[in-house]
Amino acid sequence: MKYFDLSNKVAVVTGGGRGIGKAAAQALSEAGAKVALIGRTFSVLNETATEINNETHGEVLPFSCDVTKEEQIKELVTDIHQKLGSISILINNAGKTVRKSIEELEPGEWDDVMETNVKSVYMMTRAVLPDLKEQQESRIINIASMASEVGLPFSTPYGPSKAAVVQLSKQLAQELSPFGITVNAISPGFIKTPFNEKALDNPIFLNKINNSNPMHRIGQLEELIPAVLYLASPYSSYTTGQNLVIDGGTTSHAF
Repeated sequence: MKYFDLSNKVAVVTGGGRGIGKAAAQALSEAGAKVALIGRTFSVLNETATEINNETHGEVLPFSCDVTKEEQIKELVTDIHQKLGSISILINNAGKTVRKSIEELEPGEWDDVMETNVKSVYMMTRAVLPDLKEQQESRIINIASMASEVGLPFSTPYGPSKAAVVQLSKQLAQELSPFGITVNAISPGFIKTPFNEKALDNPIFLNKINNSNPMHRIGQLEELIPAVLYLASPYSSYTTGQNLVIDGGTTSHAF
């Protein structure tokens, strides 16, 4: 379908080596986009890019960068321009957490989570904004979490950081709409990825999660990625400032 055709688009996916970032990059490549995979560990990114390219016959390239560091981001954007072209889609997916109580959590750990989850969204958006303004129908998609909507045990820095991502998405949607740029957030529920697989491999915890939503199960990556593709496509031209929660009904489930 032509509205999901992303040919001649250049997409940037932070945290692109595994999990949601990897799945999003593959979907974008299948839709025809050139994709820049961003992360700190080049070997992981390179392996992922090779795997996706073999499956999609696309153009997915790895770029090592700490997306909280301004100078590295500047070099990254220049490198992407040289190898892929001007950027029109930005997916801010880089994220981390520290599973500790507030009494155990150190101030440096709080700062680290906030920098990775929130500051990186600001830094990357600011860096690619000249490109996005030049393109028509540019897209920013910020990966938040259902933790932005509800409190989760031992997620003291994570939930607030993702709530900030949602609010930043709304703010940027207002500011960038005059330039034809849409900005939206996606808040996944429990979807098994390398990010959370250790916790979900615990049968007691998994059973608790399964009982926390009306579908009584965790989600699969393939149930999340079509939302990314929609928000990256021309079909979403009248959708901005939204937070799409994909959580099996968890945040609507009282008992």
